[in-house]
Amino acid sequence: MSTLTPSLFEAMDLTPIRSALRRILDDGVRAIHWHDPEGTFADALAELAVGDLEIIDVGAHPVLLLKRRLAGVVDTPFLLYTTGPEPRELEDPFLDVKSYARKFQADEASLRLGELGLAQRLDLVPWVQRRKKFLASAARTTKFQPLLDPRDQESDLDRKAIAVLAKATTHEPREVLLAVFDSLASLDADPQFWKELVTFDLEDAFWAMVSGRFSTGADVQTFRALLLRLFATDLSRAVRSVALGSSVRSLKLAAENEVAVFLSQWRDSSSRSASYGRLALEAAAALNTAQAIGTVDIDALVSAETFETVDQRILVGIRDEILTGTTDARRAQLSDLIQQRLASHWPRVRSAASHGGLTACYEAMIEAMTLMERVQRFKEELPNVAPASLAASYIQSWYLIDTAYRRFTVRAHLAAANNLDVLKSLASRLEDVYTVGFLAPFGSRWSEGLEAGLLDKWQIPSVPSQSDFFARQVQGMLDDGLKRVYVVISDALRYEAGAELADRLRRYRLSPEVRPMLSCLPSITALGMAALLPHSSLSISSGGQVLADGQSTAGLDARHAILAAHGGMAVRADDLKEMKRDEGRSLVRDARVVYIYHDVIDATGDKASSESDSFEAVDRALDQLVALVRRIIDQLNGSTVIVTADHGFLFTESSPGEIDKSSLGTKIDNAVKKNGRYVLATDLPDSGPFHRAELSKTARVEGDWQAAFPRSTQRFHLVGGNQYFHGGPLAQEVIVPVVIVKEKEGDAAKATQTRPVGITLATNALRVTTNQQSWRFLQTEPVDVRRKPLRASIGIYDGDRLVSDLQTVVFDSATDSLADCERRVRLSLSSETFDRTRHYDLTVRNADDGTEVLKQPLTLDIAFTNEF
Repeated sequence: MSTLTPSLFEAMDLTPIRSALRRILDDGVRAIHWHDPEGTFADALAELAVGDLEIIDVGAHPVLLLKRRLAGVVDTPFLLYTTGPEPRELEDPFLDVKSYARKFQADEASLRLGELGLAQRLDLVPWVQRRKKFLASAARTTKFQPLLDPRDQESDLDRKAIAVLAKATTHEPREVLLAVFDSLASLDADPQFWKELVTFDLEDAFWAMVSGRFSTGADVQTFRALLLRLFATDLSRAVRSVALGSSVRSLKLAAENEVAVFLSQWRDSSSRSASYGRLALEAAAALNTAQAIGTVDIDALVSAETFETVDQRILVGIRDEILTGTTDARRAQLSDLIQQRLASHWPRVRSAASHGGLTACYEAMIEAMTLMERVQRFKEELPNVAPASLAASYIQSWYLIDTAYRRFTVRAHLAAANNLDVLKSLASRLEDVYTVGFLAPFGSRWSEGLEAGLLDKWQIPSVPSQSDFFARQVQGMLDDGLKRVYVVISDALRYEAGAELADRLRRYRLSPEVRPMLSCLPSITALGMAALLPHSSLSISSGGQVLADGQSTAGLDARHAILAAHGGMAVRADDLKEMKRDEGRSLVRDARVVYIYHDVIDATGDKASSESDSFEAVDRALDQLVALVRRIIDQLNGSTVIVTADHGFLFTESSPGEIDKSSLGTKIDNAVKKNGRYVLATDLPDSGPFHRAELSKTARVEGDWQAAFPRSTQRFHLVGGNQYFHGGPLAQEVIVPVVIVKEKEGDAAKATQTRPVGITLATNALRVTTNQQSWRFLQTEPVDVRRKPLRASIGIYDGDRLVSDLQTVVFDSATDSLADCERRVRLSLSSETFDRTRHYDLTVRNADDGTEVLKQPLTLDIAFTNEF
């Protein structure tokens, strides 16, 4: 494409005219009419020859002869050149020729149109003259020309010029405006290109485009005014409540559907959501949204995604309901509300940015309701459970109270780290619920069981002893023909965490089974690690070192030596993690038994400086154990992995007060080991304000070793941490998991592969006639260990272009109940004109990976735009 100079005809430069004529001929045109009133180019006609174009000067030929000639067949293309005034139609001898000839003009604007591919659109000459500054740049024109369409009107050309300046990816109006808003640094700032836009006199065109899109009035001529109205409209549309403050409702625009679609696409854009978040935060403050929604019922806010303050208001409302008490039905409603909010914009983007404060708060609410519900059930069940059956009840369901408390605490910590204090009062209440409502009564009844004979036997029906671990579990598998057994010992992995590990492992091609095991007592690392090794007898040296068949069990090298005598070996999990696949295979090649030692929980909790992070350490440990088990099976050819622990632990957020502490009642001079939960000695008093046990019974240790334990959950007055404890006889300390993991193969493996649940469209509406349409979806199978919840994004598309708002819905029902499986989605179409003869698509995608889940062709037959 040639470049036009600012003055086309300086020194009679005919190059632009020749180029324009050549373009017309390239279009296949055979007849051209050029009316040059002043005869400016009459003397230059001979120099304008282009190819085989014949230039005919009407003034140089007899009219009748020329008419006769042109009435016949003309073999070559021709240009009819006329000068002077245009004759009236009835008096024009060449009217018939002009009726089919392409009209040509050689003024600067007309030639510019030709260069732009709009040579026939001489009605656009005034636009070219107005936009002379914009078109003066070859670089801009090069970007502008490919966007043009012969049907474009002046407003279309202005929009496309703005698209070039804004560097929009397309000239579609919504995309142009998204590019403009994305470049705003604040509500009071202009876009980066605004000075250029003003220079080219396009600011009025921009505001006209805005008005046409969003139905704004003449008073909206700044970006602050525009954005406040857009945000206010989106919130007002989502919150149909009279309680919504007038400061928001008064700014509502009529084109609420278009606003909703626009802001939805802006929010959900991976490349532009950051600018949305920045400007929405400013707008929320300017509109005082916290006050505007302060009295709105939280159920009326469930669909509002405009501002983060909506989530803050919902979280406060849920918290207050939990604190004041809820029914079972209301808890189910709140759980559904939380799941919907977890799929909404603000929790989603915060999590994606590794700032999961909102997500943590919502998940904490779920755990809080679970904890309170389970503790209430525990209180109802406890009076009817005999001391001998306490362990069975704990293993069956009560351990989940520990899980809920742990999971809540981790999320409360994360929320606090993100400067969200909405959980503080709830955390305080739950601390009482857990410690006073569960730990204290459970510990008291457990102590009764200890005194009733458990300490004398140290046996629980159907719960194997840790001292029998190698003989029963490991050697038993080898005797059954297993080539190699991997044993992962995670220090302080208590039973409830082992159960969660099994749940996590089920997401893969694995078949984990969790069983309980009774640890040695005192529940300490030295005894637990020794008991898990192959041995005939255990003993304790005068210095307190635990020996297996007379050999030291302290440290990796000592344990490796014991295992080597049984065809085994020992390795640290951290060391194995650093090895490449071939190194790992070489390491274990000759071993029938591989013990892998993993220490994350105890390494954190046993230090006063880090014990407050004990529950976070459990989460890290579970992540690492999942990765370790998968690596053993995938890379080290392991078919069976056993994950267990040396002991469990007790943890509370609150430090023990004086009432939680116990005194031995006398000084023990010969104590070998001691902490807040036990004292190890050889000569303890026969009685006192403590439990007394013989290690020959509780740990099968030879000799006269004895241990003293404080009652229930109390701690001795000893130096140490104040939150994390172990060593005592409570269930959380002595019931440890044995997670047996096997790989599934063939059809069984396929059956265990996890995938999202299936869904189907239950609304038979293939023709949409209104701007807002509700759709009904059904989840076709329940969530279970193999089928995970589906987080779906739902919208209406024209090809790849979204023409509605985008709704995110979670399908997470764990039942077959129709009421639980149903999800309703209301979509709003943009205010553009739709072609009723074409197909559009209702498309459902997996919001986590973008894969298409469902697509339904639609006809959009909107008779007129109805925004009300």
